Amino acid sequence: MRIMKTLKDDNIFYIKSTSWLTMAFGALIVATFSVLLHYHFLFLHYLLFAISLISLLISYRKYATFNNRSLTILFGTKTPGITIAYDNIESVKSETKKIDGIIRLGEFNGPCIKEIKYVLINLKAPLEKRCLPNKNEKPDYQIEDKKIQIAENGLSIILYQPPKGGFRPLLDKMSKSMRIFNAEMFEYEEALSDENIVAYIIGSA
Repeated sequence: MRIMKTLKDDNIFYIKSTSWLTMAFGALIVATFSVLLHYHFLFLHYLLFAISLISLLISYRKYATFNNRSLTILFGTKTPGITIAYDNIESVKSETKKIDGIIRLGEFNGPCIKEIKYVLINLKAPLEKRCLPNKNEKPDYQIEDKKIQIAENGLSIILYQPPKGGFRPLLDKMSKSMRIFNAEMFEYEEALSDENIVAYIIGSA
């Protein structure tokens, strides 16, 4: 099913990305020292600004879209998207689980137990074969690096990383068409507008 280009703004969720902000700060610092010390630093600040701009554009990639009949998940997949009809969704639950992770403190790396929160979508009928995972997926101990996980039988989808604004607005939108369990597990995230972030960067200079 193709997504209509006339989707309303509240029917589109974008990926969560702030990497551009780090690059912008770095570029600002290098540019400041370049002016104060009268040294070009190999024009590194221009490169950082360029990377920051590219990262900012990437942050406008879509995470998920809705229409009156289905949800399409676009984030974290290597396909045009996974479209799920509302009547094929059995349940949507917010859950937590503990995983074996790695803690990094300077030069020390050691094992630890971490608790992660995620959204589980259970389906009544399996997804198409093109959406099913291949066998070279990341192992469970790298679960924090995963964005989305699809069960081998195609009957469930786990969303590990939220869209811009967090999981709660996404779940609120889904709740208009289906029943959501444990949505209160996620708090609302205050999403800064691009204008506010840019003003903050300039004000910090």
